[in-house]
Amino acid sequence: MTLMNDHDRDFLRFYLPVAVGHRFGTPPEALNEAAIPGAQTRLRIKIDVQTSGTIRNITSPTHTIKVEKYNTNLGRSSRRRATVSFRSNTFLTDDFVLLLQADELDAPRCFAQIYKDPRNKITTHWLYS
Repeated sequence: MTLMNDHDRDFLRFYLPVAVGHRFGTPPEALNEAAIPGAQTRLRIKIDVQTSGTIRNITSPTHTIKVEKYNTNLGRSSRRRATVSFRSNTFLTDDFVLLLQADELDAPRCFAQIYKDPRNKITTHWLYS
């Protein structure tokens, strides 16, 4: 997955689509009878961000998000770590887009992804260094 926002070296763009189209041909017939989300279905997103450079801005042009900076061991707000959270009031009806602006994003970095499945929950953790 490419996270760079076009050719802008200071931005990362995370995109979570509402639906995946007919990208791989005709969908199986079983998908036509798949369950649809109920009125009580909600979505919760939590993203832990850690960069090697200073975080300049974290925004979502599509949804209202909450950004919390980590506290350093000196009790100050971290310039390189933050948690982004989003909780929907209804089932997600629009694609979720998150933009991260930080220094040194074009420097070499490592991505780590961890998937867990306790009670049908999936957690993805990305590290930028």
